[in-house]
Amino acid sequence: MSASLWKVKMKIKKTVLIIALTLTLLLTSCDLPEVTPPTPEIIPTNTPAIQVPPAATETVNVPIGSPVQINAGNAASLALSHKAALSNVQSISWASNAAA
Repeated sequence: MSASLWKVKMKIKKTVLIIALTLTLLLTSCDLPEVTPPTPEIIPTNTPAIQVPPAATETVNVPIGSPVQINAGNAASLALSHKAALSNVQSISWASNAAA
């Protein structure tokens, strides 16, 4: 029984010693100086005083067809008459005469 008790006491002593050394190391590391790396030299770049804007793209005029009432018979044969960029799908709304 005494050998088992001795092993437990030694295990407790080792654990306390490890915890004490860890805490001591943590406390002493707080006082270490901070070392920052040197900042690299910034080399100025030569930028032109006047920047040339990009060339304008050519505007293409697409002829718009006459409006046709959509029904079940002609829905598949209708052609696209106008494409436009859309940034927000939730902002799409029908024209006021769409109910007709």
